[in-house]
Amino acid sequence: MKKLLLLVVFLTACFQVLATNTILITENKSQHDETPLIDFTKLFWTITNQQTTKQPIHITNVTLPSYPITELAKLRIIPDPLVGYGDTKLRWLSFEQFVFECDFHLTNPQDTSILRFEGLDTITTIMVNEHEIGKTDNMFVTYEFDVSKVVQDGLNTLKIVFDSAPTVAKMRQDQYPYTLPVADPVEIHGEPNRNFLRKAQYSFGWDWGPSFPVSGIYRPIYLYQRQSPVLTNLRVISNAHPHMVNTYPSKFTLRIRGRVQHFDAAFQVEVHVYKQQVQLTIDSADFDVAVELDVQVEDLWMPVGLGKPILHDFLLVSKATHQQISRRIGFRSVILDMNAFQFVINGIKMFAKGSNFIPVSPFQDDYSRDDIDRLLEDAVDAHMNMIRVWGGGIYQDDYFYDRCDALGLLVWQELMFACQMTPIYKQFMQSVEQEIEDQVTRLIHHPSIVLWSGNNENEVSLFGNTWYADIITPDVKSRYVADYWELTQRSFSKVLSLDNSRPFWLSSPSRGYLILDNEGTITGDWGYPDGSKGDTHHYDYKSDCTQTANMPKSHFVSEYGYQSMPSYEAWKNVSNETLSFDEGIINHRQHHPNGNKELKMQIAMYFTVPSSTDQRLFEKQIYLTQAMQALCMKSQTEFYRGRQLAKDRPTHGALYWQHNSVWVAPTWSGMESTGRYKMLQYAVKRFFKPLHVIPYSNPSSPLEYKVVVTNDRIESFLSLVMVVDYVSFDSNIIKSFSIDCPINARETLDVFSINIAQNETCLLTKSCFLRFSLVDTQHVLDVNYVFPNHFKDLSLPAANVTLTNPTQTSPTSISFLLQSSQLAFYVFIRDTASDHALCRFSENHIEVLQQPLTISYTCPHAIDPSIVSAMTTFHLASMSP
Repeated sequence: MKKLLLLVVFLTACFQVLATNTILITENKSQHDETPLIDFTKLFWTITNQQTTKQPIHITNVTLPSYPITELAKLRIIPDPLVGYGDTKLRWLSFEQFVFECDFHLTNPQDTSILRFEGLDTITTIMVNEHEIGKTDNMFVTYEFDVSKVVQDGLNTLKIVFDSAPTVAKMRQDQYPYTLPVADPVEIHGEPNRNFLRKAQYSFGWDWGPSFPVSGIYRPIYLYQRQSPVLTNLRVISNAHPHMVNTYPSKFTLRIRGRVQHFDAAFQVEVHVYKQQVQLTIDSADFDVAVELDVQVEDLWMPVGLGKPILHDFLLVSKATHQQISRRIGFRSVILDMNAFQFVINGIKMFAKGSNFIPVSPFQDDYSRDDIDRLLEDAVDAHMNMIRVWGGGIYQDDYFYDRCDALGLLVWQELMFACQMTPIYKQFMQSVEQEIEDQVTRLIHHPSIVLWSGNNENEVSLFGNTWYADIITPDVKSRYVADYWELTQRSFSKVLSLDNSRPFWLSSPSRGYLILDNEGTITGDWGYPDGSKGDTHHYDYKSDCTQTANMPKSHFVSEYGYQSMPSYEAWKNVSNETLSFDEGIINHRQHHPNGNKELKMQIAMYFTVPSSTDQRLFEKQIYLTQAMQALCMKSQTEFYRGRQLAKDRPTHGALYWQHNSVWVAPTWSGMESTGRYKMLQYAVKRFFKPLHVIPYSNPSSPLEYKVVVTNDRIESFLSLVMVVDYVSFDSNIIKSFSIDCPINARETLDVFSINIAQNETCLLTKSCFLRFSLVDTQHVLDVNYVFPNHFKDLSLPAANVTLTNPTQTSPTSISFLLQSSQLAFYVFIRDTASDHALCRFSENHIEVLQQPLTISYTCPHAIDPSIVSAMTTFHLASMSP
């Protein structure tokens, strides 16, 4: 009870600071306030396996970052881990004890020599010149060790011995007094006991990814030598004045905090920031100084779609320590209205549109900044304004957040806990607190980060019979709830002690833990996150995804999604088997229980299923899974966007699962691991359009549609007209009418309602569909459709779709004409070339192809118009036997 009371006190403080405006700092280079003497990423390393289960390994001339599994694959000592059944055949590498070794030279080493390790994954013993200097057991902690007594003039050797993560995890569970469950590793071909290690949880396996709990070095190692005072751990954060909570903030108090190593006397620093030059005194080892700023509205950092993400230069000059420390800063405020679960940025209420971001690769040394650029730019191109960094992966590196800052892309940042019960013994909790301190300190500067969240689905797993009913039985459930509260209290209080400038959400999903009533009394709100408060996760693979009665009425839906298959070309790149929906590699990589069965059931619910004797059966099944995913995601997302004006739990955010993928498998992603767009990614561009017409059915009366127009733009459309056409399946307009619907900037309008049962006969006979067009001064700005039934129950014309007139428009871009002999539905153009995965169609997954369309196709490399002849198309009528 005392712990609960403490948490209530902390949460009260949190809710008081949720309406705090803030300025945060972002960097355009690695976050170091002192210059290292040696950067070990620039030296060569040797990798060996000290304790072998398979074969001896000796690799030389290795550079960081590095994982033995990727080094072995590059040298072709082992096959590509992501091809075939590599996730199980190469599992032995996770049980090896690897040794990284590097020689370095020093000349007259100084009194204080510090080795800094920013990313060791995970369990290590570190030696310098055969002297043990320390151990690590948390890949998210930055470790520093004083090596002054063991380094020597001339040649030195640094050795890092990695223990097997699964082996250590099992040992810790065996020694723990009771079982701590996680999501079933057997169903996902994974390794157990991941919750006993502070290691990326997805590396043990997930329902969308392989199990590779391997070891390696994923971030830099540096040697520093310190003789005189030096500034370190610089943090800059500021709160706007309290009276500016709900308006554009203009007055900020900029706090500059940090530490002086070897502090011996007070000294002056000079700060250059936002047209000011200020002298400040550093008078203690742990310092906290301030600068007052008046900021013009046009200089605020704004999210994408609401303005420009303006960044400014910050420079601290310290002559006493011979340092110049520079940053790029952004001024903005953030509020999370807990009652409505709505983000308010710089006084502007927002509807959050986005997706969930998982790690880029199974291996932290196997992707580049170009990959980060592509994935974040893909999000912005699809009109997203928020990314949720999911709690089962990693805290992304500085470059990721720098790019989000520059793009104006908001970040929901989770602590790295997911779907697990967590040990609470002293050393583990101390490591967690150090992890939080290191990561919050590192990331606190970024204006893009607007929320800390404690974990993914840890809380929701404890409700009712729990996800782990065979272990967490009713007679012991209180023990696990108490453990969860211990982790939550420690995490929350630690984050709050470091950063009171942005909101903290205890778990996702959650109702929120407290209610503050009219008398000021705080009571607990422990309950299933059903949408009435807080955020919601929603997955339903059995119900009709187009029926809004099956969708949650929630203030904020932070996860929802449907699986689909990657392209046929992607499968052929990882397997030379005869591909079949229910066999071999397809079954092996389907980690979602009953996933392939559900996929087949879902496509049969909405579409005509190809004949089992069709020679292109598997290719067509792939297309239909993607069509189903796009249809279901569109239906849900538009329902959430359309509910912004609902009287009962209006919705203020939709983040779908998931943005990216790490391997070729059935997953929930809108893109393949190679970067190739699925149908969903093209659909996202439409259903997240800033100006969008949304017809959605009444949950209690499915034949009645509410028609909404939403405008996320900062410009008004005062001449906007909605044209409603009844279109027959032979392309004739049976009836048409228009409605004036002028709309202001950042406004949502309920335009009208229409009941299919009481309308045109053609809708009742399923011989026509509705087309809604937004027209402004003769320009069609948006189009959407309502179909009277599922496509399998409609008489779709047997269209002949062709690609003609290929034309070179630039060295890296072509155009061609897409046309059809009759109406064609869900037209998808396929380029089967493996080196064209990053090429993009200006439009694809065309819901209704009526008039000829000029399509642009752009690649990151030179292309020729002749490639159009190799492209193919699928559409719904082409699925028929």
